[in-house]
This record gives sequence, structure tokens and C-alpha cells, in this order.
Amino acid sequence: MDRQRLLQQADRCVKCGLCLAVCPTYALLQNEADSPRGRIALIQGLLEGQLAHGERLEQHLRGCLHCRNCQSACPSGVEYNLIIDSGLGLMPPPSPFRLDQLSRWSQRPWLQGLLRLLNPLPLRGLARGLSWGSWRRSLQLLPQVQRPVPARDRPGAGPALFLGCIGQINDSPAQRAFIQVCAALDIPLRIPAGQACCGALHRHQGLVQRTQPMQAANAQAFAGAERLISLSSGCAAELQQQFGQRVEDPSAFLQRQSWPAGRLRPLNAKVALHSPCSLRNVLDTAESVRQLLGRIPQLRLEALANGHGCCGGAGLQLLKQDGLGERLAQPLLDQLEQMRPDILVTSSSGCALQLRQAQAQRGLNLEVIHPVELIARQLL
Repeated sequence: MDRQRLLQQADRCVKCGLCLAVCPTYALLQNEADSPRGRIALIQGLLEGQLAHGERLEQHLRGCLHCRNCQSACPSGVEYNLIIDSGLGLMPPPSPFRLDQLSRWSQRPWLQGLLRLLNPLPLRGLARGLSWGSWRRSLQLLPQVQRPVPARDRPGAGPALFLGCIGQINDSPAQRAFIQVCAALDIPLRIPAGQACCGALHRHQGLVQRTQPMQAANAQAFAGAERLISLSSGCAAELQQQFGQRVEDPSAFLQRQSWPAGRLRPLNAKVALHSPCSLRNVLDTAESVRQLLGRIPQLRLEALANGHGCCGGAGLQLLKQDGLGERLAQPLLDQLEQMRPDILVTSSSGCALQLRQAQAQRGLNLEVIHPVELIARQLL
């Protein structure tokens, strides 16, 4: 977005302040500069030459969690996501090499194999004794890695599965579960080769230009697909900017299929349902998840309230050492402590990583899985 269009978009904000009540960072920090309207005002000041670049200004802008709660509450229809992404592009760029390598390396078979070998090692416990910033956080978040889902394309215009970059490491159990459920329902599923990162990590760091090659690769890989399914709601929200309504949440997709009677075995368990920001504010499919899980007989499903509006697992916030992520997770952990569920389900890989670590540190020892994994387990 050019500077003139960005300023026009920012000027649509009338500074009414309705966004303040739903902004997670403002709720915790109580600083106007850490609110949506405050960040828009900072971007306007930059564009109009009233403010200069500085470390504190950049900290306020980069502190945005991109949850888009504010857009759901805005009566003026301000497209805050476009404003903040383009506004971050006015900042001195972070190292694009790191993000590019993160998306590339996570798709490398050698790294996936290495992580599978490291799974039995007590790296999470080791990480708690370390003090070296984001590397410590990364080790604590190390998932139980399984073999990635291979490409398996077929002719036709059926639904296609988006694997993602980090998703190939973190989401492979959920991806395999989705494949299993599709097979049980006789749904032909494409898994195209040549897929790229969705680009969300780059876009939310202001590196919008670097998403263009990724979009081109995905446009070619998913040409002709009538539906794009991502097991991470964050990736799905990003893909929706390129592919529009062709992108669908897997739970919503499965919920609208024809299900034979008695296809799912009963489960006498209490399940806590977490609805990620991207599911609520972009995909708008939180109710579909509830309906899909409601197909399991005897399941006791309890939805978590949104707490501060974000669990703290927002993109690169996972790796930050500012303590904000831990504070954002506290209301959810308090609910889980009272609820005492058997299983916690969430539709976002970032949220799953955050909640898995946070609840373990609280000593809750819950299993954290994708809703589709629970459906796959109960197939008859």
C-alpha cells in the first residue's frame, strides 16, 4: 500500500475508542500507544512528518498481536490489519533472512528428521534452566514432531490441503487426522506439491513485498482447487486475503458434509474449547467447531471465555521474552484450573504451542489437540 492510500485508510479512524475495550495489549499495558487507535495515530504521525522513527515508537507498533478484535468492534469498518501491516513497513525492516530461513528450513526433510530424533530428549526441561532469550523459548515450545504429510495430488477440482511451513512440523498430527476423516467420508482430497509459506509471519513484520513469491507459488499449486483447507486458523486467515472464500476452516468443511448415523463412537469426557482470534475475527467459524464436536455422543463440551482476547500465541509473540504472552494466558489458565477438563482443543497451531506450554507450567498436564484430531479418534 502506498503512503497516500495508507494515510487515507488511517484517516477513516474517528478515534471513538470502542476498540480499547477489546484490545489485549491495551487491557494489560493501559497505554494509549498500545491500543489500535493509538497505533493508527502513531502511523499518521509518521506519514505526516510529525513523528520520527524511534525504538519506542517501533516497540508500540510491533507490540500489536494482529488479533483483529478491534476490527470486529469498529463501527467505521476501519481495516486495521491493512493499516498496521503497511505501517510496520515504514519501520526499519527486521532481518528478512531470519523469517525466510524459518519458513524454508521448517520444510526441509533433514530438519524434520532431526526434530523427530530430538523428541525423546528432555529439551524442554533443559530449556527452563537456560537464560538465552528466544532460543530458550523455542526449546520449550519444541513440539512432538511426526513425519510430515507428503504431497499427494490428483486431478480434479476437489478440496486441497495446505500444509504450511511450520505447519509441516507442528500440525502434521492434525493434518493426518483430517486426511483420515476425509477418507472415512469418501471425500477426495488433493495435497498439491510446490506449496509455499502462507506469508503471515512476513506480512505482520511489515515485509509485505516478500510475500509475493509465496503467493505466486501457492496460486500455481492450488490452481483449480475448489476449497483450500488449512489446519491452522492463522494460516487460513492469511490465505483468505489471497484466495477469498475458497479458503475454509477444516471443522466448518467437515461439519457441512453428509455424516452417516453412528459414524462416531461415544466419548465420556469433558473437553475445553478454545476459539483462536483468527477463527473468531476472520474465518468466523467458531460455531462450526462446536457443532462438529457436538456430533460425538456423550461429549461434554465447555467453551473458554476469551480472557484478555488473545492467548498470547500470536505469531512471533511466541518467541518474545517480554512476559506479555504469559500474562495473556493467565485468564485462560484460571478457567482451565476451575473447569478441570480431560482435553483442551484449539484450531490454531500457534495457540496450541502457547497453551501447551502455559498449562504444563501451571501443572495442569492437559492434552492439547486440534478438534479434527478428536473427531478422527472417535471414528468407527
